[in-house]
Amino acid sequence: MTVLVTPVGVVGGGPRPLGWGLLEALRAVADQAMARTKDGRIEAYQAPAVGHVQRAFAVRDLFARAAFTPEHGTHFFQSLTDEPEVYRVEVRPGDQPLAPLLRAHAEALAAFEAAQAAGVAGPPNPKALLPAVRTLAAAPGQRPGEAFVADVEDFVIGLATRQHAASLAEVVRALWHVRWSHRP
Repeated sequence: MTVLVTPVGVVGGGPRPLGWGLLEALRAVADQAMARTKDGRIEAYQAPAVGHVQRAFAVRDLFARAAFTPEHGTHFFQSLTDEPEVYRVEVRPGDQPLAPLLRAHAEALAAFEAAQAAGVAGPPNPKALLPAVRTLAAAPGQRPGEAFVADVEDFVIGLATRQHAASLAEVVRALWHVRWSHRP
């Protein structure tokens, strides 16, 4: 299974602290991770970086598609002190080579933007928003070492909860566990 993560409307193309939780949780389960930089380079993804405008993850575990398909959609992150962060998460079946996938997405985006600039009909927007999956409003602990507090709405299973964890990646992983244990 392949996951393509694109920040929506982030000036400078870098993730901000809340989106790092989603990115780090995905990196921890991925067999391979790559990122596209602002200047179009494709490089191995090791950790969130300001120059990355898109990330791709390959997850090859048994039942990965069933586990992560519900992540397909738009994720909203809100801090008490900053602008909201919006991420488009596209989950694709199959193990696709990540570098060509990132290049193809960049080319599709360039073609869409060129058609928009020319005022003509063109290809579909590869960054179009998908249905909402989750909102997460977080606040760091009040003192050093205190846990993050995250108020979460998961629209896939209809869950609204408050999570406490040492990092936002742990909050996301805990939400995955709740979703995986949910029976429709």
